[in-house]
Formats: sequence, C-alpha cells, structure tokens
Amino acid sequence: MVALLVSACSSPVTGTPAALPTTIAPEIAVPISPYNDWFRTLDPCGFVDGTTIAQWGVPIHFGNDTQMDTCSIEFAEPVTDARIEGLSVSTGMGVDSTFVDLGGFMGTELPDSVMCSISVRFDDHQSYFVSAFGADFGLSSPELFGNSVDARLCSRTRELIRASVPLFSSQPLRSESTRSVQTALMSKQPCGAVPELSRTYPKTTATTLREGDPFNCRIQTGVSVNKRDESGEVNIGFRQFPESMADEPLTMFGEVEINLLGVVGHEEEEDNGYCTTRAFVGVGSGYPVQRRTETETYIDVIQLSGFGCERLRIAATAAVRAYQNG
Repeated sequence: MVALLVSACSSPVTGTPAALPTTIAPEIAVPISPYNDWFRTLDPCGFVDGTTIAQWGVPIHFGNDTQMDTCSIEFAEPVTDARIEGLSVSTGMGVDSTFVDLGGFMGTELPDSVMCSISVRFDDHQSYFVSAFGADFGLSSPELFGNSVDARLCSRTRELIRASVPLFSSQPLRSESTRSVQTALMSKQPCGAVPELSRTYPKTTATTLREGDPFNCRIQTGVSVNKRDESGEVNIGFRQFPESMADEPLTMFGEVEINLLGVVGHEEEEDNGYCTTRAFVGVGSGYPVQRRTETETYIDVIQLSGFGCERLRIAATAAVRAYQNG
C-alpha cells in the first residue's frame, strides 16, 4: 500500500544543477537485460484475479503503486471476515528457496496480527508476493487479536493466490490494462544514466540489481567518497509519488530543492554522508488515484541514493537527461 506523505511548510532552497566535466573517456553502453525489458511491459495488476477481489468488495483503487512492479488494491471499508482494507501484489521479489505446501501451492507465509504476506514462485527469476492488510494495520496491537486475525488474513490471502496462479502464464500488457496506468518513465531504462555518468567516472560499471527487478539499477562509479563507500555505488530507481511532494522540500528532515535540467529535485543528506535525491520528472503529467479521504495525483519520480550528494547530483542530472532524450 502506498503511504501518504505530507509535506511540512518550508521555504525551498534552490540549488545549482550539477555540471558534467568534459573528458575523453569513452562512454559505457547501457546494460541490457532482455528479461527486464520484457517485464517492464507487463501489468502487475493483470496477475491478480479480479473475480475474487470483486467477490470481496468494490475497491476504490485497483492499480498503480509507488513501486512500479506492484499492484495496489484498496477498499473504502474493511471487507471479508478478515477485515481486509487493502492488498499489495508484487512480482519484483527474489525467488525464495524455503517454500512449503500451503494447501494447493508451494509458498512462504509470513503472518502477524494485522498483516499476512505470502510469497510463491512466479518463474525462475522472481516470486509473486501478496500482502493483505487488516483494518488495524499499523496499530501494532497483537495483544488485542492473538492469532485469530492471522488465520483469517492468511486464509483470504491464500484464496486470492490460488485463484491468481493460473494467470502467471499470461502476459498482460500495461499498454492494454484497464487498471494500471502506463506512464512515460515505465518504458525507460533505469540504467540510462550510465553512458553520460561514465564520462565523468571512467571506472563506472553497472548492473541491474537482478533479473526480475526491471525498475532499478545499481551503478558502481569506482570512486569512493568515504570508507563505507568502497565501490562508489549509486542506486537509481523508478518510483511514483504524490505530485504534492514536489511542491516544497521537507526542510525539517534536511531536504533542499535543486534544479536538474529544469526538473524540480529534492536532495537530503544524512549525518553519515548518505544522500537521497529525487527528480520529479512527471510534474504536470500525473494521473488521479482515489484514496479513502481524497484523490491524489501521482507522478513519475527518479529516486537515487548513495554516499555523496555531489556525485548523486551528477548522476541525477545524467538520469534526467536520459529521460528527456528518450
């Protein structure tokens, strides 16, 4: 489920876009994963049995999530005997080797008092991961419910998975989905910043985190900024956040506003030098998402993390340029 983030009142601090030095180092090509390229075209909501969901209740949201490989389902009121308020269904989890028989299929079950998560094998690269959230999710009150809520939540989660497993052999496309919204960032390469970044850091190497994780890229620049940063790593991920997050930085958490080739960016540095940078590339091109109390507009966001804000700003500039150039 997507958490609502509320911006604090603040005065933006505008930064200067990072300039990329001119070097004679050859560019490194964008690393290609045919599996990930194919999987980016698929609709995660197409692997969820809609009939079972409809039998439980009418969702107010059945579509995109903050994570692009995830389908989010949310009900206006708790449904079924398990008082389910929402579900998160992801195809971006690694394959688990500890599957057990869960009554008709092999999987791993992770229950607690207000949530049940079950993972089953999707294919050789990844797992299908379903989390069902009870009405008291987030209240941390196991003493009130004991194991009875666990049993009902997991029973309903297994019910949905049993109905959805036959869909694993299908290839539902985002472009044809009636639930998931196809956005510009979803068709881009998360490692698209590599060629430009390699001109600044000639020792750059890049790998996607793994097959089956098509919206993230791990880049090793080969230049460390401290002892914890041996490989000079930069992580780039494609996300979706409320457009309101781009309005002003959360200065109470140390965020500052930066300009990335005309795109609004926010930058936050922790005490240990670890930095998070977000480029709100989708401002003005969002889509509405109905929540229980309001309708929010969600947009494409490129999120980067790693040690050293200066290096991250250079990487963010390269990522934004790759996005803008298509």
